[in-house]
Amino acid sequence: MIVGIIYPLREAILVLIGSKLLGATFSYFVANNFFSEETRRGYLQSKYLKGLYELVKKEPFKYGLLIRFSSIPIIIRNYGLAVLPIRYLTYIACVFLQSSVSSPFQAYAGSQFTSFMEYSGVKTTSAPPMVIIDYDEEGNPIFSEDPRGAIKSDNEKIFGLIVVLLGLACTMFIGVKIKKKVAEINLQAEKDEKRQ
Repeated sequence: MIVGIIYPLREAILVLIGSKLLGATFSYFVANNFFSEETRRGYLQSKYLKGLYELVKKEPFKYGLLIRFSSIPIIIRNYGLAVLPIRYLTYIACVFLQSSVSSPFQAYAGSQFTSFMEYSGVKTTSAPPMVIIDYDEEGNPIFSEDPRGAIKSDNEKIFGLIVVLLGLACTMFIGVKIKKKVAEINLQAEKDEKRQ
């Protein structure tokens, strides 16, 4: 969200998407080149992760994308997915699609704060809010007073809250759906083991 405070909305969205893609590439590289086979086996000892492994193995793009959108722990979304049986191009496509949807929410939520001081709860009147409006030939930012003004209308605040809450609700819904599907796979695996 802080990126939404620092940059104008369009640039904040691009920075967020780019940083997520860069981080995902690094995670995938580390998970597939530096994790030992013992680490991978240990990671997959979790009943939940075994179920995710089977889901991703069957339909990597579908479940890779759902994992990225879900409310499951961030370590599983960011690092766990890279360990599961998914190719890099499929993995990065899932990250790109998820980032393209979530980054505008995050940037917009950050843009609702006129300064980092407001975000952190500190009241200040020392300077008017500033935003980067352009860059000069040398790449230095050109600042201007925040055209949004220091005071947001009640409608703007309510709309911002609704956007953030809607994003959170969608994320929670997807997480519950994935958890149910994993539980079904694990139950079926237990039944199969008992039959043998």
